[in-house]
Amino acid sequence: MVDGNIGMNGSNVVVSACFHGHKLEKSSNYQEMEMANFSYLWGLSDRSEMLHNCFRRIPMIEYFKTGKEAAQDMPLSYLPEFQQLPDRNPQTSAFGVSFSTFSVDIEHYRRDLLNQFLCGGGFLHRGSVRHLEQLLEGGISSFSRSGIAAPPRVIVLCTGIGTRYLGGVEDPSIYPVRIETRRLRAPWVVTGKAAYTGSQCPTAFVIPLRNGDVIVGGVTTVNDWYPKPRPEMTDRILNRGLSICPELTPPATENGTGGSAATLDVLYPLIIGEYCDIYAGREGGPRLQVELKNKVVVVYNYGFGYDAVRTCWTAAAAADALIEEATKA
Repeated sequence: MVDGNIGMNGSNVVVSACFHGHKLEKSSNYQEMEMANFSYLWGLSDRSEMLHNCFRRIPMIEYFKTGKEAAQDMPLSYLPEFQQLPDRNPQTSAFGVSFSTFSVDIEHYRRDLLNQFLCGGGFLHRGSVRHLEQLLEGGISSFSRSGIAAPPRVIVLCTGIGTRYLGGVEDPSIYPVRIETRRLRAPWVVTGKAAYTGSQCPTAFVIPLRNGDVIVGGVTTVNDWYPKPRPEMTDRILNRGLSICPELTPPATENGTGGSAATLDVLYPLIIGEYCDIYAGREGGPRLQVELKNKVVVVYNYGFGYDAVRTCWTAAAAADALIEEATKA
């Protein structure tokens, strides 16, 4: 498998923190994948095994500027305890909904998945691939110490934003989706919140994690390649977070201290991390298909962009089904 990470920087703290919804239309080609993916991870979030420490089940509230007439019929209705909220929503939203979901400590989650893979007998080889022909002819020999060239039976391309430049693929429909967040220490926040103005990405979101940290974000730009957080975005991100979640500010303590007004000054000391990541969007939607090149099965599995975590397990299962069908002979 050729892996380009979900996001270009590999931090994936940005949108992977929570499984929540954004599509008001029922016509999403990947709605079934998202539903199946949620069902699987929802089950994981309540099981006492290695991965359970990555998850936290949380109540979630989302506000929408448009589409009130479709609220009861929206795709989110499959989520546990889904309901439409009364018309008492911030920022003059058209409507709001609530449901139960989960947040994920994605770095912990990825480490545990890798450990499971290695303990199950898998091998990890790190190297740089410039052209698909390298793998078609010699497999991993171009960056393996063994030096034994042998073509593989199957190649799975999960190359993310790198697919735009990988020789032999060079997909021009790939474009960067840049999302920036701040991580705060705010264990008193127990409910996730998000706001949408019609786009697929939220204009503001607040996601509590299992360890008491909170991810605050909502600044999303397309065709923006800058790989580092922009300091001037901090105020915008925090302001948007406060607009939907004033409870970000520390509560009053038993001795009467705290309980400050909802201002940025009380949030600055809570910041413990600044993040941004660049995801691979794709014009026309993700590419999930199989080809035969030089008698090698090549599976293309990339371009999910902001939906990468929402479809990770079902996309992998679909890729596995393509492999099984192509190697039946």
